[in-house]
Amino acid sequence: MPAILPVRLRGLIVLLSVCWVWAAPALADSLPGPTVDFTGTMVIRYPPAQPLTIRIDYTAQRVRRELAAFGTRFVTIVDRTKDRTVMLFPDLKRYSIRPLDPDAHDTVKSLARGAALERVGPETLGGVETVKFRLQGRSPRGRTFAGFLWLTPQNIMIRMEGQTTVGGKARQLVIEMRNLRIGAVDPAVFEIPAGYEKVKPK
Repeated sequence: MPAILPVRLRGLIVLLSVCWVWAAPALADSLPGPTVDFTGTMVIRYPPAQPLTIRIDYTAQRVRRELAAFGTRFVTIVDRTKDRTVMLFPDLKRYSIRPLDPDAHDTVKSLARGAALERVGPETLGGVETVKFRLQGRSPRGRTFAGFLWLTPQNIMIRMEGQTTVGGKARQLVIEMRNLRIGAVDPAVFEIPAGYEKVKPK
């Protein structure tokens, strides 16, 4: 991780990766990923940490995620067309590039493998038709999760909620998608903006 990131933001990104462990678990084994392009805002609540709000632009080959924290914006672009992950630092007008992680497109697919998934049935959330699933699993590092997951007919996660347990300590996790718009995504959002300086890894 580039040294230009504030220490607190690095911690936030670590927290984000923990949350993503359960952000799309049903996609791992029994269900495909989203079948349409979309944009939306994902809100992750994982007390005692502050809620995270992440803007998502999704296509079959590229995914852009943007969050703001501690007065800093942070963007990741997973690009299968170029086999790379780009990290943008808009406030500094800098960027870095690293090799593509095979599971980065569906961020935690490998961590969710083996989770027990049970279809509960159709349910409407906020006017959106979904299918509700019961989910229970354990990550390779021993983090357990028990709760529920709601997917649209296009396999977009609308909500996930439940309890995680690490080292005997339980925490409630809620992830929900807001402002969902299904349709074409502007290709320009996946490009490195003009004038950005490349950061060399140390």
